[in-house]
Amino acid sequence: MIGQNISHYRIIEKLGEGGMGVVYKAEDLHLGRTVALKFLAPHLIANPDGRQRFLREAQAAAALDHPNICTVHEIGEVEGQTFLVMAFVDGSTLSEKIKQRPLPLDEALAIAIQAGGGLQAAHDKGIVHRDIKSANLMVSRQRRVQIMDFGLAYLADRTRLTDTQTTLGTTAYMSPEQAQRLPVDRRTDIWSLAVVFYEMVTGQLPFGSEHPQAAIYAILHQEPEPMTGLRLGVPLQLDRFVRKALAKKPEERYQHVEEFLVDLRTVEEQLRRSAARGSQPKAALVEQVAVDPALAAASPTQPSRATQRTAWIATGVVLGLAAAFGVFSLRHETQSIEPIAFTVNTGPSPPETYGGSSAISPNGHAVAYVAQDESGLEMLWLRRLDSNGGRVLEGTQGARRPFWSPDGRFLAFFADGQLKKIDPSGGPAVLICEAGAGLGGTWSPTGEIVFAPSNRSPLHRVSAGGGVSSPITKLETARGENSHRWPQFLPDGGRFLFTIRSADPENTILAVGSLDSQEIRRLFRVQSNARFAPAPGARDGYLLFARERVLIAQPFDATGLELHGEPIGLAQGLLHNVVSVFADFSVSDNGAVLVYRLGSGLNQLWWFDRAGKRLESIGGPGEQIQPRLSPDGRKLAVSMPDPFTGNRDVWVIELVTGVPQRLTFAPSNDWQPSWSPDGSRIVFTSDRKSGQGGLYQRLASGGSEDEDLFQDGGSPSDWSLDGRFVLFERAQQAGNPSLWLLPIAPRREPIPFSQKRFAESDAHFSPDGRWIAFTSNESGRAEVYVAPSPEAVTGAKPWPEGPRRISTAGGAGARWRRDGRELYYLAPDHNLMSVEVKTGERFEASLPTLLFKTCEQAFWTGYWQSTYDPGADGQRFLFNCPVESSSPVEVVVNWTAKLGSGGHDRPDHVP
Repeated sequence: MIGQNISHYRIIEKLGEGGMGVVYKAEDLHLGRTVALKFLAPHLIANPDGRQRFLREAQAAAALDHPNICTVHEIGEVEGQTFLVMAFVDGSTLSEKIKQRPLPLDEALAIAIQAGGGLQAAHDKGIVHRDIKSANLMVSRQRRVQIMDFGLAYLADRTRLTDTQTTLGTTAYMSPEQAQRLPVDRRTDIWSLAVVFYEMVTGQLPFGSEHPQAAIYAILHQEPEPMTGLRLGVPLQLDRFVRKALAKKPEERYQHVEEFLVDLRTVEEQLRRSAARGSQPKAALVEQVAVDPALAAASPTQPSRATQRTAWIATGVVLGLAAAFGVFSLRHETQSIEPIAFTVNTGPSPPETYGGSSAISPNGHAVAYVAQDESGLEMLWLRRLDSNGGRVLEGTQGARRPFWSPDGRFLAFFADGQLKKIDPSGGPAVLICEAGAGLGGTWSPTGEIVFAPSNRSPLHRVSAGGGVSSPITKLETARGENSHRWPQFLPDGGRFLFTIRSADPENTILAVGSLDSQEIRRLFRVQSNARFAPAPGARDGYLLFARERVLIAQPFDATGLELHGEPIGLAQGLLHNVVSVFADFSVSDNGAVLVYRLGSGLNQLWWFDRAGKRLESIGGPGEQIQPRLSPDGRKLAVSMPDPFTGNRDVWVIELVTGVPQRLTFAPSNDWQPSWSPDGSRIVFTSDRKSGQGGLYQRLASGGSEDEDLFQDGGSPSDWSLDGRFVLFERAQQAGNPSLWLLPIAPRREPIPFSQKRFAESDAHFSPDGRWIAFTSNESGRAEVYVAPSPEAVTGAKPWPEGPRRISTAGGAGARWRRDGRELYYLAPDHNLMSVEVKTGERFEASLPTLLFKTCEQAFWTGYWQSTYDPGADGQRFLFNCPVESSSPVEVVVNWTAKLGSGGHDRPDHVP
């Protein structure tokens, strides 16, 4: 078309092309001015209703008169082609500028403020753009910003979700309400403007992905990496403003764009004043302690991982020399010494779905952590900070959540449903008591241990010398409490901090208990566990906790139990599980050394073949757990967090399309879905009533109300072949689960499958219904067993033999092949094992054989609830794999030396 005349416009050159059409530079032959002609793609206005709506929108946009909105001169049509005549902007799109490099902070602020001014003018006239993105913002040579494509936004919004060619360039800027095809208003433009600003500052999109579907999942379910974690020099205050603009719920965002602009102008003015004084704005402390200051000053963006690794190695050498020559003694007198930060590379480490895999010793000289040994077994490791490597502690297979004795002589940890201790200098692991999954423990100077047996219990106490534990706190179900967890003794040795978990994540509370009574003092709302660290200059010390994956410290009076001063950001991108309200960090008893772990906490569903080859993924990275394939293999039930509340819900994914459909909507946690044999119903656990967990069922199609089945605790594992019984597990006194059968029709009281004192869970019927495979720690560790189904299920007396052990060296997660000829389970080293079996009146089994080693760490949740499922024919296996297989331990020595004021909101106090 170059050189042709269209109406009274002569085409000069092509400027660009996209999904909405083609743009040309042209000369207006009547008025002698340069303009831009945009020819719309024919399919956008093929529908008469769509055409009329477009014309109305374009007419409204043409009435806008603002220096930051590209003027629309005319709408024309030639030979069936519709085109817009717009003012020509001599410059480039913002997306082209960002491709070159992230923008200087002052330039990004200026561009966002100009674009926001244009949006404000449009919103004042009732016009919503709907398609704000960097490609729709032009920046002239004079640095004037103009918003493009007002009037086209309706067409973009109408077509983007149905167009199979939709690109990330469109999808990644969508608000949650657009992604869900809900009505939109001016707040969707505020969201998109915040995405553009994030992109300008960091050089990447907050919800970017290679696939639009994964980007939509991230928009709905995930939080973006804080800007302060991706670029040096970004004020925490600015990060907080952007997070507010990116709130999932529209009502929690800025309600008017001018509110956002006021905050952006505040930061702009602060930067201008700092520049005039020749100083730099204060950012997160992690930038001050984790990066060499010379390197930080040399580059406006985050150093490369290679550069960071060099800095950490260098400081590690300094630390070793300092320890050897006594330069610093890890006591409070070190306040004049600069903080030293380095990384302990642990190698592949288990995904801590329920948290807690590293612990610094009381004197700060050594760190204990969970990682794999050479054979792939998860073990407890110990590394002195003045050494170059760690060593494995033998006898700690399956260890989780270690914690130290006050004198540093022993390490306690949870494994195979038990609480154990070991002398790190040598000796075997010794049983303390039965302890369930174990959600944190703490050891008093008087030899008392307080620990959390499971995610459905109060705290228990036991002598460190061993014995039977007893409850020390009491759940108040009237308040919605469903567990007490993550205890830590305060310096007086009698009181302890702990976290109260409720069905409502907004009502998670930090509390204080005592060895002397069951009285509880509730302090304030939190998002994670908390730890006290003594330090001078802050009354008694600091309280450390996490909020939105930021590790925060705030002065805390451990006697009066009160916060003082302002919260201070210490580290970004913390490994933080919202559901279990746990963030992985630890502080030495003398307050000198801080350790923490970074990571996404996300996982990805993958299909594997029998040789262990990855075939394809399902959806994008997320927090989905407990995948269960439907009997026909066409659908997948999972538990995923609500994008707004954080509560878990049951979702069903169509495997052909990959589209998820939410099944449960109650304001509670719903998890552990299990299909009925005909695939028509799903039974699941919910804490919506008692807070303790109850069994519910509903139609898998979603077309029914939730039916209450049983309210006295429990998580379902499987259905009987005829659909009359649900096999489920419920916690015993010490938190260990036991197996029960719940009659569905007619409704009767549960029938115990086993009443042993051992932990038994994750049970599944064989396809013929005659046998049950389950996990038990009867042998002292988790093993897979098979036992006959009860007479109530089969109608015949079971074979008189007792449970038969199937696994040979530890195992869990037993699953049957659909034809009943093969049984699978996971070994402790995450090898997938296969056992050939014959069912019927007698049960026969071969020795286990290795199929393949699963993804570096297959996700496990709950108590031995392995999250994988085999395909019907045993040729494919669906596994939940972590996005990150390793999360090194970050160590900061003398971390309090440079604490300054921060910008985080303090926790909400509880009346």
